[in-house]
Amino acid sequence: MKQLKLCLVGIGNVSWHLAKGLSAFFNEPIKVWGRNFQETKKFAKETSSQACIDLETACSSSDIIILAISDRAIPDLSQELEKYKNALIVHTSGSVAMDVFKGNKSHGVFYPLNTFTRYSELDWDNTPFFLEANGVKEREILQDLACLLSKDIRFIDSETRKSLHIAAVFAGNFTNFFYSMAEELLEDNNLSLDLLRPLIKQTAEKVMTDSPRKIQTGPAARKDFIVMQSHLEGLEKKKKFQHIYKLISEYIIGEEIKSDE
Repeated sequence: MKQLKLCLVGIGNVSWHLAKGLSAFFNEPIKVWGRNFQETKKFAKETSSQACIDLETACSSSDIIILAISDRAIPDLSQELEKYKNALIVHTSGSVAMDVFKGNKSHGVFYPLNTFTRYSELDWDNTPFFLEANGVKEREILQDLACLLSKDIRFIDSETRKSLHIAAVFAGNFTNFFYSMAEELLEDNNLSLDLLRPLIKQTAEKVMTDSPRKIQTGPAARKDFIVMQSHLEGLEKKKKFQHIYKLISEYIIGEEIKSDE
């Protein structure tokens, strides 16, 4: 890896953590390009990488080009990168198929599955990488690159990766949104989310060792319709919260909750 030249396209959270994690493994600074050059320079200073003023400067001499950008931006940018015939071009998306790079000779997917927040510590060792490549050489390069960061490396196809990404949205993004809903309800009553942190921690620890289906608790799991109806009445001023509570509860109990209306 040390002799190869790496370029990161994008200056978001995933790119930031990749730059921080990989910078020590290359002889030359990792080149980075973002659409806002002032922000790119700030990014480069924080990650010990090299800010590039344009895409050509960043990619023209690179051996590996990693697109850590929004899913919607990948198709257009992939076409711009077709001229770099000698570079291995990959993206970090969980939901974009590898064939978005069909115009590129050497390509693949370099998808780390975790939640990425800038300035927050990340456990790379236990962050699984899901890789895909269009050739044997590409497969070997991506595996070697991922091994610099993680102990958990897997090759899966685009359809499987998409299903994995959907599951991750449920497990991570939606769960966090429910935390934000809980926080809002607490703040309405001058209470702090700190009151729920022990519950959140205990639930997360249990799911590390057991099936979520087996550890489901609460009024819906008990089919306690009296409590659920009381909760729905308590959410009368928050119709969206009320709708979500009713919908999720119905999925848990496997039947429709009858309303008193």
